[in-house]
Amino acid sequence: MKTVPRVLKVAVVSLLCALGPACHHIEPCGDERLCACDDPSAPGPIPVGQVELNDPNGISGITDPAGVTGPTESVTLAWARIMYPATVAGTGTPMSGKEPKYPVALFLHGRHFNCDADGSGPGLVGFYSFSCPPVDRIPSHEGYNYIMERLASHGIFCISISAHDIQPGLGVWDYNARGRLILKFLDKLKDWNDHGTDPFGGIFAGKLDMSRIALSGHSRGGEGVVAAQELNLTWPTRYSILAVNAIAPTDQNGVPYLMTDASYFLLVGARDGDVYNMQGFRTYDRAYPDGAPNRKPKTVAWVYGANHNYFNTIWTDTAALGSPNPWAGSTDDAGWVGGSPVLSAAEQRQIALTTISAFFRLHLQHTHCFRDILTGREKPAATPNQYVYWTYQDSHRKAVDNFERIPFNPNVNTLGGAVSAPGFTTFQVELFNHDSTIYPGVLLTDHQFYHDTLGLELAWTSAQTYTTDIPPGHRDFSEFTYLTLRAAKKVSGPPAIGTPVNLFVNIEDGAGHKAPMDLRTDQFDPIPHPYLRTGDPNQALMTGIRIPLCLFTKHGSRVDLKDVARITIRTEGSDQIGIDDIEFGQ
Repeated sequence: MKTVPRVLKVAVVSLLCALGPACHHIEPCGDERLCACDDPSAPGPIPVGQVELNDPNGISGITDPAGVTGPTESVTLAWARIMYPATVAGTGTPMSGKEPKYPVALFLHGRHFNCDADGSGPGLVGFYSFSCPPVDRIPSHEGYNYIMERLASHGIFCISISAHDIQPGLGVWDYNARGRLILKFLDKLKDWNDHGTDPFGGIFAGKLDMSRIALSGHSRGGEGVVAAQELNLTWPTRYSILAVNAIAPTDQNGVPYLMTDASYFLLVGARDGDVYNMQGFRTYDRAYPDGAPNRKPKTVAWVYGANHNYFNTIWTDTAALGSPNPWAGSTDDAGWVGGSPVLSAAEQRQIALTTISAFFRLHLQHTHCFRDILTGREKPAATPNQYVYWTYQDSHRKAVDNFERIPFNPNVNTLGGAVSAPGFTTFQVELFNHDSTIYPGVLLTDHQFYHDTLGLELAWTSAQTYTTDIPPGHRDFSEFTYLTLRAAKKVSGPPAIGTPVNLFVNIEDGAGHKAPMDLRTDQFDPIPHPYLRTGDPNQALMTGIRIPLCLFTKHGSRVDLKDVARITIRTEGSDQIGIDDIEFGQ
């Protein structure tokens, strides 16, 4: 067979790379990376315009006199910052005509003081009030301007809305009200687009593509965007919400809201001292399980050294922000042990800027190469990638074992194949859950795992091998490109510096062919030692491992991906882990 000369190959790929970022995807088993993604955090070519919406009577229909679906107090304030692709930079300038319409990204903050008590001072004193004077209102919604400005420069209309009138209350209605507030603002944008009714001279008339919408929410806003996505299914005008990002979200509604209709990206900091029990991981676990209709991709960025507040500039203290903050900024840190990474506010914002920009541009503009950032394979130079641990599960995936069987039986996998693990000191399926589960009944539970999923716990004192067999009729995985799993290291005792866990993985086909050498997981994705916190120490939180299937078939192995008969996972040394979602995917 003739091969393409390398010089021609380089020339062709270089030409493709010059055509735009959507073509920059390189197969993982290629001989070399000839081009790579653009950095999504870099400024775009389009000027950015901006306006402020501040209408004291711009919202209706959220107040509930009974206090069931909303606060009994008045919710009428429509307050928002808007940044958009413009003809020239400035306030109220016309929208750009480069594209006929632009997709929409909406941001919602969480619960933070809504009223300032110390004027223009250092901004460390605030409180909650249903009757805060306008001059003292804290603009929490302005804290994501650094993301919105960048997205707007790449052709995305951005609006960050205030939940000012909702903030003081803590009723059972909280997340329903936040979700409906989002949908009320989408109603407003639709009216502006369809009828030219915006209060800025009709500059948005006919310019918003309401078939391409993304949502981002922080803290209670993170639960609010998930609520909006679910409530949207029965909203009078159902919107095309394609992507939902939750930043350090809560998971506190009486009946949890579930991701059902959009791609999901969870961004969480390991140093979070507010949502200290990492509730967001429960929302990820519940999103798009096996058998769910209309399953979408989901991804997690688990950031060592990031706290709760520094994703929002208004919530960031003056010292960390590097400039005076007249509002109630603070740190919201968890205590940490010496040796743990501690990110600066600037580093934390850079991670948010890179990852959220990549996620939104992937799903709103089909910039497909940004998917590699969300899998952890592509690492933009401006981002402190060494602190970010990724999990990515595609919509098109097939589980070998997701451990979702009650009663528990570790000896049989999801496909009905036999599982063996001789020599392990612990080999049992458990509920991985610290608190607040949706699983019924009383189940064997390991509270050190801050999740809400069933998984397998393994412990060993010397090298052992775990084998899961795949029965005939289920062995064709040739349509997939990766073997994936989730894993977390479990540690007992006081928090102390430790090393990551490494596993050795192989697959074997029905004829006994396998890769010449087991593949080390740390070549692809680390299983880190738990972040060293003093509060809620030794949190076991799973990260993803993605091994390209082509690596099992190289070097003359003759492994047949249409007849995969078993997966083996070999350990080394002495350790303890939790495993979930052994799958083939994209």
